[in-house]
Amino acid sequence: MDPILEEQLKNWIIYDNQLKLLNEKIHAIRDKKAKLTESILSTRNLSDSSINISDGKLLFKNTKIIAPLTFKYLEKTLGEIIKNDIQLKQIIGQIKSKREISIIPEIKRIYNV
Repeated sequence: MDPILEEQLKNWIIYDNQLKLLNEKIHAIRDKKAKLTESILSTRNLSDSSINISDGKLLFKNTKIIAPLTFKYLEKTLGEIIKNDIQLKQIIGQIKSKREISIIPEIKRIYNV
């Protein structure tokens, strides 16, 4: 194997290992933060309030989250307007077939089990 490629692959694996460890730590921290958030919000009425902290503020507010636009949702909603099933399936098929596709080269790591 080309020595330059071998060195690059070794470095890639080192970085991949570091990212895996950091992602595991991030996941654990996010879980702890989510549980603490749930505990704080369930025991106190802090709606629409704020608390000053050393580097800014903590805001307590409700956030509206809109569901993603899926093909299942499009078909259901358009089905309420377009009663012709064949026409509806053609429209959904056309939307699906016209989606932009990108192909991005990547290196994928597969772990031995």
